[in-house]
Amino acid sequence: MAEKTDKSKRIFWLDVLRVVSIVAVVTIHAATQNWERITAGTGENVVLSVFDALGRFAVPIFVMISGTLMLRRELSFKKCLKKVGRLLIVWVFWCVFYSLLALAMGKGTESALSELAFGHFHMWFLPMIAVLYLMTPILKWITKDQRRCVVAILVLLVVSVGLQFRWTAYPMYYLMGYMLGSGKWAFGKRRKMALALCMGMFLISVVATAMLNVKASVAEGTAVRPMDGDWSIFVIMQAMTIFVGAKILAGNGTKIGVKKQEIYTRLAGDVLGVYMVHIAVLGMLNRIGVSDVMFGGVIGVFAGTILTIILVVAISVVIVELMRRIPGLKRVV
Repeated sequence: MAEKTDKSKRIFWLDVLRVVSIVAVVTIHAATQNWERITAGTGENVVLSVFDALGRFAVPIFVMISGTLMLRRELSFKKCLKKVGRLLIVWVFWCVFYSLLALAMGKGTESALSELAFGHFHMWFLPMIAVLYLMTPILKWITKDQRRCVVAILVLLVVSVGLQFRWTAYPMYYLMGYMLGSGKWAFGKRRKMALALCMGMFLISVVATAMLNVKASVAEGTAVRPMDGDWSIFVIMQAMTIFVGAKILAGNGTKIGVKKQEIYTRLAGDVLGVYMVHIAVLGMLNRIGVSDVMFGGVIGVFAGTILTIILVVAISVVIVELMRRIPGLKRVV
């Protein structure tokens, strides 16, 4: 997500994945902002669980995109360190922003200091991707041998899923992005079959994630989400099928209009800023009554979530576009 590339060197299908993934991030947060207010096992719980499950591929896809771009290049540790320095600037700015926002919202000094020191909850992505950048020379060595790379991915997969260990999942996605992004996928007559398989596996993973979360919620007596982790086998399945499906579609040779490419390129450039600001936008809308539970009943929750997603994405993009026009703020979005 934080990876910046020159327009002439951009890869269109990765830009599309960026845009789809940031909408997925907003979907997750829109569907879970009032999670504790939903009664376990109700129709509303099911609807929000499906929305939540639909977006779970987002962070893994961002990591896979970074792996695709970073691991195919020869980058020294010094260059990787420079990229981390850029992320540090982004981190500091948004820590200050959310700290001041906490004070403005009347959350108190303690909350403001916590935001300043540790960032808002969604900002965990920045230090995680920074660590992966620093690990890039080592991970690049692993990719020099395809068999070694496959073994590394399988070991990280087993540890992540088997031990439910979060932090081995991201190097796995990073390496997986390189492997899947470099591979040649089904074309011709096999293309439709491959896409159908990807779609089927994606839907199975979404349904399984949502239903297992609802089942756990009923057992706990309160809405919970035990299957949401990026180390869940179903989330891994989601990320792989979305990524491979996009790669297959890109390899079809379908011509994309210049205008459409320009729109996606522009929106893809807004993704980091939208990720950083969307939580503030979501909070502001929630304060004025716009949220996933703004309407009653199953249909109302469905409509409220859709409306919230659209508004948060639209407002966030406008804010980021305005910030990009201010020289001093361009570097933090």
